[in-house]
This record gives sequence, structure tokens and C-alpha cells, in this order.
Amino acid sequence: MRVHRSIGGCAALIGALLLLAAAPASVAQEAINTPAATQPGEDNFVNTYKLRLTHYGGTPAGSDGSANEVRLEGLLAYGLTGDLSMSIQAPLTSRTVSGEPTISSETGVGDMTLQFKYRFWQDDFGPVDTVRASVFAGAELPTGNTSLGSDSVDPHVGAVVTYINGRHGLNQALSWKFNTDSADEVWRAGDAKADLLRFDTAYLYRLSPQEWGSDFVASTYAVLELNGTYETNGDTELFLSPGLLYEAPRFALELSVSIPVHQGLDHRPEPEYSVGVGVRFLF
Repeated sequence: MRVHRSIGGCAALIGALLLLAAAPASVAQEAINTPAATQPGEDNFVNTYKLRLTHYGGTPAGSDGSANEVRLEGLLAYGLTGDLSMSIQAPLTSRTVSGEPTISSETGVGDMTLQFKYRFWQDDFGPVDTVRASVFAGAELPTGNTSLGSDSVDPHVGAVVTYINGRHGLNQALSWKFNTDSADEVWRAGDAKADLLRFDTAYLYRLSPQEWGSDFVASTYAVLELNGTYETNGDTELFLSPGLLYEAPRFALELSVSIPVHQGLDHRPEPEYSVGVGVRFLF
């Protein structure tokens, strides 16, 4: 059995995640896998952690073997104005690949993402009812760890609409990533040297409270997401992701399970399932 480990760039991730501040309205009804047209307030921060476990049935070398990946995504967003924000995200990934006759393991920081988001339309037609639309643009930036990322700067653009009416919420997002190079090992959508179209839909239903009172209280939502990708090399996949969201005045917790309903992958291994948990701090 052969074991290989490589750790680098953790200080950059830890440093970014030390900042915690947020405005409660900026994260309302945002699902774990789908963006929302919400923003931090001006001069406020939003800090989010998402931990995902993904099991792959195969490896980039072929169908023999399997892999387990644990990925911690830390995101820090800052409100430049009430409608314009910037964010930076860094993933810390630990991946163990099992095959015959070797086992390999690697841990490190992948590509970081710098993004700007601008909310260009907002219509609040009730006390908690709203329609909002935002556009966003940014780029993935290399950290030098080519086995967990690439050496290229890969820009992306997208848009998202959020609709909240009573106990119902809907987020619809669409984005395009321009890949200028490939990672050394292609595991995830967007790792290959192929452009990536990502489309995400999230429906949220407020389980409690049935009616809002005069004060903000904790609320619980049932969540159902449809998350898909299309790459210009022909790879496509579609996931159904049920989950739960709990929002309290000072924090939010979320849970999701992603189950593949369609996979047409010729250039990377198939993820068989993914479990995600998240926490957002509201200070």
C-alpha cells in the first residue's frame, strides 16, 4: 500500500475565515447549492462554511477503484454598497482514492474564487415578500496546488433571481465559466479544459412559523433543489437535492443530500452521492 500526502496553502484559508460579520436579511432563504439574489448590507460581512462529503464510483484513471472527498468551502462576502458586494471563497479538500493495489490520499487548498455581485432590481411587494435580481462575475485564481486545482485564471459570469411570496421561496441561477486550462486530475465539473454551464433551481417552503409576528423568530424551511452542469466537452449531470434550512436571528444551519438523476460523463468519474452541511454566522 502506498500513501501520499500533500498539504499547502492552509494559512490563506484560515486567515480568510477568521472574519465573521453579517446582516440577517442578506442570507434569507438561500439554499446550500443554489445562489440567491441577496446581499450583505453596506460595510457588513457574511461568513459561510459548507462541508461536503462526496463519494465517487471510479477515478480519473478509469472505472476501477473509488474515492471519498471531504471539502470545506469557506466564503467571506463584504457589502461595498447596499447593492454591490465582493466575496472570496477558498476550498480545503481532502481526498482518498482506493484502488488495487494502492491507496492514495491528499489534502490541500484548491483554487480560490473572487467574485463581485450587483443587485440591479428589487421589488418588495409585502412585509417579507420580494423579487430581486442580481448579476455576478469573477474568476477562479490558482493557489499553486495543481492536483487540486489548475494554474490558470478562469473567469465566470452569471445571474440569479430570488422570489419570496408568503411561505414560498424560489431561487433560479445560471452561470458560465470560461476554463483556460485543466487541473492535473479532473474530478469535478469545471476541472477540465472545457467551458462550464451551471444551472441551479431551489424551492423553499417555510414549515414554521406559519405566520410572521412582530418580532423576527427562528424559521425552518423544507428545501428542494435541482442542480445541473453542462461542459463543452459533452459531460452533463443533474442532481436532485432535498434538504432543510434553519434560520435563527444570529445564525443559520442547512443540510442537503444530492442524488444523481442523470449522468453523462466521459471525462471524469461519476459522483454517486453527496452530503452537505452548512453554517452561516449572522453578527
